[in-house]
Amino acid sequence: MISKVKRLLKATAKKAIRLSIVFTRDVLWNTIAQFQQPAAQPCIIDKRENKGSTPVNTYWEDHTVFTPTFKNVWQSKAYIKQRFKKYPMWKEIMGLYGDHYNEIILDYGCGPGHDLIGFALRSRARKIIGIDISEKALRLAAHRMSLHNIDLDRIDLILIQDSMLTIPLEDQSVDYVYCEGVLHHTSNPEALLCEFYRIMKDGLSLSPKTGQCNKVDFDLP
Repeated sequence: MISKVKRLLKATAKKAIRLSIVFTRDVLWNTIAQFQQPAAQPCIIDKRENKGSTPVNTYWEDHTVFTPTFKNVWQSKAYIKQRFKKYPMWKEIMGLYGDHYNEIILDYGCGPGHDLIGFALRSRARKIIGIDISEKALRLAAHRMSLHNIDLDRIDLILIQDSMLTIPLEDQSVDYVYCEGVLHHTSNPEALLCEFYRIMKDGLSLSPKTGQCNKVDFDLP
């Protein structure tokens, strides 16, 4: 009986310590946020066409990918580490974020910008383009970019529609395409793959062993 009480007291003490750490961290971050002045946000480039909406558009505008409310740059950086801790080997499997010195990266289906931030901070890319069908998600991405004071010349955020059969980028204008967990949600995955091939500088070659492409990472449907 005594041993059970000791174990209970020990577990309670650990929980109290964890809650105290979380509370202290949140108070610290909120205090810092009061003094941090976010930089200008990148503008969202609206490339939507008058072709109406699809169920895919409707769903993702109403069900934006989960993202915390980032109040400062430290919270944003910490979340990058938290994602990798939550999903072991994810960084290695998806090749995040690599060295893309002076390259142009497209994150197709970028959502609220979880990997846009990673590429902007860690890849040394000259340009990072985020494309999504959710204006709400792109606004969240723009806010997060401003916390990090990312050079606006390095970032393009483009709003499109699921019904569009073309990507609003020039032929052979992108060095690296990243499309994680998105392809199988689109209405026209075949057309999208053709568009990836069109906009890439070095073409595309499939590696069936990994489910990834040379210079293109995506989830197969």
